[in-house]
Amino acid sequence: MAIVGYTSATSYFPEEPVEFHLSTDDANDPNFILEILRIGAETPVRPQVRGTAQARSYPSDASENGCRWPAEDDLTFQIPGDWPSGVYIARFTTDAQATNDIHFVVKSVVSLDSVDEGATKNRWSLADRADRESQEAPDSSTTPP
Repeated sequence: MAIVGYTSATSYFPEEPVEFHLSTDDANDPNFILEILRIGAETPVRPQVRGTAQARSYPSDASENGCRWPAEDDLTFQIPGDWPSGVYIARFTTDAQATNDIHFVVKSVVSLDSVDEGATKNRWSLADRADRESQEAPDSSTTPP
């Protein structure tokens, strides 16, 4: 595998920037094409981008503190506001056709106003259910044994 790396986070909201931190373990094959795919979609969701990775070393404490490689500024992009939530793949394919996938999640934005409104309109909410059940419970003092 010629290109290795990670994103600055594992999940993002729409409009947040995605940064890639990359390295190559093959100095003879540092060029790549990056395409972004959504799992379940038929076609890439973003035009392909060409880039070149540099060889970077792994710090001795990488397992505890990460690699801390610099972000590739020319690859940073902002998640479009209209991207649906889901799992996305950043696929790096080198000139020699070696590939590496980096996964990230796009989260959905939920308005708390719409959640509260839905809960207040739901007559079967937990509080209502508890009230109904207490009213429907037979009075043990009038129930024959």
